[in-house]
Amino acid sequence: MTEEEIERIKKIVNACVLEKNVTPELISQKIKEIRNYGKIIVPRVSFGPVISKISQNAGKLRF
Repeated sequence: MTEEEIERIKKIVNACVLEKNVTPELISQKIKEIRNYGKIIVPRVSFGPVISKISQNAGKLRF
């Protein structure tokens, strides 16, 4: 995941879908914080790492 992709993910408001090739390790290493105001859809295996990065949650999170 490039820095540009990370910045784009940070700015998404409506929906974010993480593909299966985005590993839990990659999430842990590259994403510092998630503020969820929309919907985040993640593979089940990445649910824990994503939850740990959420600082504000006004939206939905599902796998």
